[in-house]
Amino acid sequence: MWRRSEPEDFDEFGVLSFDECFGGFERVVIDTSFVRRAFDSGADGHPEAAAFLQHLDLTDSDVFFNALLELDLLDIDRRSDGVAGVSGLDGPRTPRVGSFLTAWNSVLRTTSAHWVGIDALLDDVPGLVESFGITSSAALVVATAGAVEADALVTADPTFAVVDKELLRLCVGAPEAPIVRRVRARGDGGRSPSALP
Repeated sequence: MWRRSEPEDFDEFGVLSFDECFGGFERVVIDTSFVRRAFDSGADGHPEAAAFLQHLDLTDSDVFFNALLELDLLDIDRRSDGVAGVSGLDGPRTPRVGSFLTAWNSVLRTTSAHWVGIDALLDDVPGLVESFGITSSAALVVATAGAVEADALVTADPTFAVVDKELLRLCVGAPEAPIVRRVRARGDGGRSPSALP
């Protein structure tokens, strides 16, 4: 039996890096940046993220996600297949390493994963965008974490550092941990232009 991670396991900035996490979680939310890194063998930090995704499964952590994650994975797969979006703002093509949606479906079969509907969360999005200066999609992830009373958000995106540590604890990769800590140490929510890389 794995011990559960407790709030005391997080540092003073509400941060825990993957390599510092030895227990499981009762509830975590995962976002697209983490899943993409875990699935893309060419991504920086892939081995660490893939191992942490497996750790979440082995520790019987309840993993929550919203529809935005699956839509993002669909877009990633379409870009990998060379299908351009209508806007033309799709970003760089991702090297084809297999279907992200296929890998995701495998995770769904083996992990205690729970889908969270977004309709009930949409009312929270404008306030989170206003309070923290984050995108609406990031606000939706934060709202998901709040709705399920998550122990942490598992992410590879350091921009979540601007969200108050009392509202959102973060479990991040080793490359993001010092960035997140620096932003949160500033005490201004990281909203100054020089706070993020």
